Amino acid sequence: MQRIIIGLFILILLGSVLTIGGGFLLSQGGSMHPGQGLFQLQYAAEAAFAGLQPRPERAALRYLDLVHRRIADLTFTAGTDTELEALAYLNADLDRAARAIGGAGLRPVEELQALADDLQVAFDSLLVIPEKYPKLYIALQDKLTTLRMLTGVRQAKGGDLDRLALIGLPFPPETDGLLKFINFVNPPAEVHAFPLVGEHALQACETCHRQGTYAGLSTNCQDCHGKIRPENHYEGDCISCHSPIVWGKVHFDHEAARATDCMSCHLERRPQNHFQAQCSFCHTTRTFKGARPDHKLAGATDCIACHRQAQPEAHFDRQCSDCHLPTAWADMSAFTHEKANIPECTRCHADTRPAGHANTGAAQCSACHNQAAWKPLERMDHAALVAPVECLACHAQTAPAEHIDIKGAACTACHNTKAWKPLEKMDHSVLNAPVDCLKCHADTKPNGHIGTGTAQCSVCHNTSAWKPLARMDHSVLGSAPNCQSCHQSRRPASHYPGQCSLCHSTSGWRPASFNHSGVTSCANCHEGRRPAGHYSGECSVCHKPGTWKGATFNHSGVSSCVKCHENRRPANHFAGDCASCHTPGNWANATFSHSGVTACAQCHENRRPAGHYAGECSACHNPSGWANASFNHSGVTSCVKCHENNRPANHFAGDCAACHTPGSWANATFNHSGVTSCAQCHENHRPANHYSGDCSACHSPGSWANASFNHSGQTDCQTCHAGNRPNPHFDGQCSNCHQAGGSWRSASAPPGHGFPINHNGANGNCSRCHPSLSNDWTCFNCHNQNQINDKHKNIAGFSSNCMNCHPDGRKPRGAVAPPGYAASSFELMRLLSAEIMNRVN
Repeated sequence: MQRIIIGLFILILLGSVLTIGGGFLLSQGGSMHPGQGLFQLQYAAEAAFAGLQPRPERAALRYLDLVHRRIADLTFTAGTDTELEALAYLNADLDRAARAIGGAGLRPVEELQALADDLQVAFDSLLVIPEKYPKLYIALQDKLTTLRMLTGVRQAKGGDLDRLALIGLPFPPETDGLLKFINFVNPPAEVHAFPLVGEHALQACETCHRQGTYAGLSTNCQDCHGKIRPENHYEGDCISCHSPIVWGKVHFDHEAARATDCMSCHLERRPQNHFQAQCSFCHTTRTFKGARPDHKLAGATDCIACHRQAQPEAHFDRQCSDCHLPTAWADMSAFTHEKANIPECTRCHADTRPAGHANTGAAQCSACHNQAAWKPLERMDHAALVAPVECLACHAQTAPAEHIDIKGAACTACHNTKAWKPLEKMDHSVLNAPVDCLKCHADTKPNGHIGTGTAQCSVCHNTSAWKPLARMDHSVLGSAPNCQSCHQSRRPASHYPGQCSLCHSTSGWRPASFNHSGVTSCANCHEGRRPAGHYSGECSVCHKPGTWKGATFNHSGVSSCVKCHENRRPANHFAGDCASCHTPGNWANATFSHSGVTACAQCHENRRPAGHYAGECSACHNPSGWANASFNHSGVTSCVKCHENNRPANHFAGDCAACHTPGSWANATFNHSGVTSCAQCHENHRPANHYSGDCSACHSPGSWANASFNHSGQTDCQTCHAGNRPNPHFDGQCSNCHQAGGSWRSASAPPGHGFPINHNGANGNCSRCHPSLSNDWTCFNCHNQNQINDKHKNIAGFSSNCMNCHPDGRKPRGAVAPPGYAASSFELMRLLSAEIMNRVN
């Protein structure tokens, strides 16, 4: 039995040693955080070993070190459900350190002010408490401000830093069990019944507790401050507007006071020439500055009445609304040059010319640009350029590869100012000698061009034009050239079949010479060249060998013209004898007597145009003037009989009279009543990338321009709106962010955007995290990168890509200390040895 008791004693002793030793190691390393299993053992050990310090000042500094450890714990748990627990531990250790520092008579001002800065950083990182417990968060900020005031230039007139421990925080009921454990380990001071924050913390106790009276004092502000109200001051409680943190920083809760008539208080405080309307039309109840006027609510239309003094120097004297929108001053979407009626472009754009812009002197921008966009140029008025004009200043980089070497000559040597192509001229004189024609023209020879070897084009052509040839140097063709190799296909019909050189010379194709000596039968050569219906006799009866033209024929005794001319009548020609109209001396000046002729169709039937009126010609035409025809449409009801083939492409298929009148063909009207299929007529009038459905889905016959579209059920926005995105803009389908039936400007985060859009008070302002309005993001618009790097320096594998660990903007729930955060065993032993040696000394 004795052995059992001794064994149990040894086990208990050993367990106690292990517990104390483990607690000591945990208290020195501080590797546990709120929410982790051994943290409460670590917290109790920290309090116990700090309380064992032999001197009060050393204990106070040890408590101050523990406050820094709790700040790190709060930052570690920020954004998780453990925020509230970490804050409870931090508040208890802060109160204990304040009591210990005050009790030891210390005032480490610099250390306390640095502590306040670290606390502010930690409080700013909180996400759960500000949203879920706003009153607790406000009280927390007031306590921090009081800490700064107690350690600042104006110090407490009675008591010291221990007053900070008298300020209690309104923790919610769910922390009651946790607070009991904390108070057991770390007994708190008695909390002052009246919150000693701000200025109240700096006052001596006797300021309020006069003549030794401590109980039963009024907590109503008016009992102390009522006598110092200014004249005509608001009659409500002081706390409605003032704060003990800063008395001069007034915050009036207009909503709680149900104050809506702003002018009843603020009328005399308006600046001179202020807009005469209720303050709430422009200002918020939180601050007068940063006014955002609701022009619509205020009924404000005369912009210049308020904004004239705010116009920049040399600003246009117009109503602001001609260019600006009341919702955003910088938004100039309402501006049009037509509305502004500004002919002097340089008044606005003189300083916006890009570097290297052509010298246009005093010419206006409109000489080249249009009002819709700078580029592309509507035209380029080269006449506006100031001489000397250097074409290459603009066009040196636009010359195509392999452009000919023009030794610095201006573009105008070949091109004109209207278009690059076709060339206005080609000034070959600007080319560097020797000129290699084949460099440009080798591939432009026509099929069948004679083989000239490597001879240059200039052997035959000149630089002014390909045709006519400047010369034809047949010497480049070699000896005994075969003329027919070039000219065979160019022989006229029934031409002499021999070699060209028998008649022609190389110096000129014409005149040709042919030795007709001894030739008696012309038909041997010319038989096949007789025109249709030609005189069938020998050529020499009419023609002479010297000239083929100028033939003569002796019509004497000829009475029947048709013998020769029968087959030369035009189609539908008068069937009578030629002599009825023509004379042998002048074939062209024929005359015909229409007297007594009533049946025009006998001659003119086949000369009607396609779709021509089928009635008698004389119904519209008269013999004296064929062109000046007139037609009586009276009683005509079917227009298509004549006009069917005159319809434009895709024209309405109904009768012409449905829209047109005989009196005016152009001023047509169409009754769209009952018409449902617009595409039948308007299919080819759609603009590029237009909606492919029927026109009536958006347009109405009464007004083509005022179209409306029902986006219900539409998901593929990019088909119509891809080209309308601002730059820069997020990629992807529009419906990921925009509502089809709502406002285009009211966008929401797309599906899969796990990161909270109200993170750190962003409230949906995408540019806080996406400054370039793209899929790229950064956390360092709000968070200081150097501070973040410093806080994570003990975390192995840390990188500045925050989303690796914080994809939802919060610290992972239930997270354990990352690798490298806890001290190593060797380090713990070193700390333990140092502590033992410190105590021995």
